[in-house]
Amino acid sequence: MRAFIVWILILAPVAMPAQDRENTRPPSRPADVQSPAAQLPKIDLPEFVITGTATIDPPDVRKSTTDESGIYKRHPSENLPGMRDAGTVDLGERFRRSLFATGEVRDGFLTAKLGMFFTPSVGISYGVSSNSYDIHGRAEYTRTKGFARFTDASRGFLAAGGSLVLDHAGTVFHESRLDGEASYEIRRYKFYGSRRPSTQRERTVGDLQFGIASAVDAPQNYHARLEYRGLTLGDSSASVTENHVTLMAGSGIPVLEIPLEFSAALDLSTITAVAPVSLSLFRFSLLSVPFRWKKFSLSVVLNGFAVTGMNNQRGNYVYPEVRMRYRVSDNHAVILGYHPSVGYTTLREESFRQPYLSGVAVVRHPVDRLALSGGIESSWAAWMSTKLSATYRRTTDLPLYSDSADSGVGSFQYGGTTSILTVRADAVANITPNDYFAVAATANSTENDLTRASVPYIPGFEMSAFYRRILSSAFEASISLNAYTQRRASVTGPLTVPGGLWSGMKLEYTGIRGLRLFVAAENIFDRNDQAWKNYRVEPFRIDLGLSYRW
Repeated sequence: MRAFIVWILILAPVAMPAQDRENTRPPSRPADVQSPAAQLPKIDLPEFVITGTATIDPPDVRKSTTDESGIYKRHPSENLPGMRDAGTVDLGERFRRSLFATGEVRDGFLTAKLGMFFTPSVGISYGVSSNSYDIHGRAEYTRTKGFARFTDASRGFLAAGGSLVLDHAGTVFHESRLDGEASYEIRRYKFYGSRRPSTQRERTVGDLQFGIASAVDAPQNYHARLEYRGLTLGDSSASVTENHVTLMAGSGIPVLEIPLEFSAALDLSTITAVAPVSLSLFRFSLLSVPFRWKKFSLSVVLNGFAVTGMNNQRGNYVYPEVRMRYRVSDNHAVILGYHPSVGYTTLREESFRQPYLSGVAVVRHPVDRLALSGGIESSWAAWMSTKLSATYRRTTDLPLYSDSADSGVGSFQYGGTTSILTVRADAVANITPNDYFAVAATANSTENDLTRASVPYIPGFEMSAFYRRILSSAFEASISLNAYTQRRASVTGPLTVPGGLWSGMKLEYTGIRGLRLFVAAENIFDRNDQAWKNYRVEPFRIDLGLSYRW
């Protein structure tokens, strides 16, 4: 029966007649094809308006996304966000859309689905915005009884926010935008691949933030922001609380009649397990106005950092940052960059990316003592863009995942200098008005000079591909494919995780205005791969669902 269903899903896009070739729907933005370490760079197609460092998306340009934030499919208990439907609107997106509209923009979205292993999911969002204000909210709930014992998991999420344009004529606050947002999320999942698989983790996070920014054309530009991020992490091994506050501000300042941009940010965290530990990072940046001459542009930044981390990490650093761009022709541009920096690591961020990390892991902040990048961006035609890029980093205090005892619960190990070379090729194409394709291929070479080992969970090669076809005025089909090679599972010891392949399909009915009905199949080849050592990915699954936008 399963094989029959799989063949139906595979053959459906082929068997359905292709109609409406002259569909007037605008070309899609490149798919957010992603990797474990970072989201793939977005390639801006010609319909996007680029002004300086800001990219503004015109309204109603549809986006295609893969299902997860990792290059390979993972089980819901692994603490990753679920699929975002192409019709959803991010919090704050309505204001950007309102810039292109007159009067109020009202937008609501409801989605629900139910899949095998009893995996119900429901989400709703609603917002109202205009040129002078914005109010929005969102709620989501997802759960699964899991595909095997101890793989059950659940997630709940609430968020609300708004913004207001200030009307104080004659002051620096005139037409400035004041905004705020609050959110709360709770996740529960088990360490189903560990030596104690029944251990349940409860991860609770809360956000609160406020900000103000001057109008785009204000004589004196400025911005300021205050953010709070809280984490409570509890399981049988630890109960940990992290409080993280970020304060940032910036403004334009003239120096010897040269316009410069000044910005500063302060991160402060306390992590409380047995005893409280404090971490901090102060960042200072002085940015020159980008220099442009014919087809060449150059920006120079002076960055300063003062950092403290666990185990007596202390450091003060001053690094220049240089980024260059040269347009070889109307269709091709070369980009080069030199950008060493200091990152800020939080337990919240790391426990999200690596859900089976111990709550008492040591947290230190990576220092990119050398960071180089370069690439070629090409627009071969109005319907096809490519990017070939390379980055090289030499980093100290990079968190290296360690589970040499193969317990299923990891920690961090530090030491030495880690070199990471990444070469990536991206391509996106609207082959016809009804066909959209995106592919990304990445090769990684990593090594730590102390352990003489590669960085855990970074594969030597990975690839993502996405294809969507509008079959008719009422049907769309899409196919996703993600592949990756063998990865080291711990910075010490011989543990490795074999490579894997994830595949998915989705067929949508869009014949009713605002309503989308879909059937989706995941891991259609029913592979027994592992995302993390001992943690198998979800087997073959089918979801039925709907989304409604108004």
